[in-house]
Amino acid sequence: MTNIGNIIKEQRKLYSLTMEELGDKINTTKGYIFRVEKGELIPGREKLMGLADEFKLDRNKILKIAIEDAMDRAIKRIEDKYYVYKE
Repeated sequence: MTNIGNIIKEQRKLYSLTMEELGDKINTTKGYIFRVEKGELIPGREKLMGLADEFKLDRNKILKIAIEDAMDRAIKRIEDKYYVYKE
């Protein structure tokens, strides 16, 4: 699974930006960037588009990765809550 937070962290480092600098560029906080990179948050569509533009990434690809990440998290929560048997 590709985690959107890992992609953002890799791109931020590639562009030599601090969390605060990236937050300023997409109109958010250092704390928000920190939580995204740690995998605690998945950015909404507007923030994803800002990140894609900032890092010159394909918007559709970033959106697809974020959606897949969100779906994986939702499935895991359901499995954890209802103890879904996995073979």
